[in-house]
Amino acid sequence: QGRNNFLIYTPSVDAVSEFKVQTNSLSAEYGRFNGGVVSVVTKSGTNDLHGTAYEFLRNSYMDANTFFNNRAGLKLGALRRNQVGGVIGGPVIIPKVYNGKDKTFFFFDYEAFREATVASASYTVPTALERTGDFSKTLNAAGTPVVIYDPQTTVSNATGTGFTRSAFPGNVIPTSRISPVAKKLIDFYPSPTNGQLTSNLYIGGARINRDDTFDIRIDHYIGSSHKIFGRVSRQEPFTGEPNYFQNIANPGNPSLTQHRKSAALQDVWTLNPTTIVNLNYGLARQYGTRTAWGDGYDITQL
Repeated sequence: QGRNNFLIYTPSVDAVSEFKVQTNSLSAEYGRFNGGVVSVVTKSGTNDLHGTAYEFLRNSYMDANTFFNNRAGLKLGALRRNQVGGVIGGPVIIPKVYNGKDKTFFFFDYEAFREATVASASYTVPTALERTGDFSKTLNAAGTPVVIYDPQTTVSNATGTGFTRSAFPGNVIPTSRISPVAKKLIDFYPSPTNGQLTSNLYIGGARINRDDTFDIRIDHYIGSSHKIFGRVSRQEPFTGEPNYFQNIANPGNPSLTQHRKSAALQDVWTLNPTTIVNLNYGLARQYGTRTAWGDGYDITQL
């Protein structure tokens, strides 16, 4: 039976105690998987309070240009990437109420990811002449004119098997024949950046990626042979595609926002040297959405 698997939980590196990758001969608890299984064990607190803080930085100001960019005379693209986070763990202590040393521990981590990279694209947009209805200079790949026919001249052909139309004189659409709606729509297209008829708009923008991740874990020892723990995690990834046209008609994908939540609960009870009861429960939910560039736009304005 087929099954789709989605990556929902990706803990911060400093929150990982150990991990294991199994590619074959899986035990029964991993049934119905025909690929690899990644098992991750998150860290837990100890009797001593410990924590770390970190920042990982990449910035194109500190990078060298590539060989091929240098040969083509192109500048190095901009990159701004920051990963900032920290973890802290220790015993659960509530002054004058509860001392969790040797019994109850907490572990908390948080990471913020921020990145901005250069994204470029090439599009074909109407030329200055085409925006006014003048297609006298519009040629196809063979170098012949792309003829614009007048729909109001449609007539049946001599055999009655089809229709013919007459071309606009000079291959120019009269201004009076251009729809008022079309005149407003054409304003959504940026002007070309070169003199070509196709691929005449080369444009760049910034792709924004960000993510906020946090986990909290509580471990409690009921006795020397009985332990329970629970973990709650949340991630908020965001991928912001550039708005190359800087308006609602941008042809690229709109930004993607995701909400990832997961939780785990485990009870391990060692009954005797040969018998262990291990109860696990996990829950994961992912929700993602894109909001169209033109969301909320009143089309009656056209």
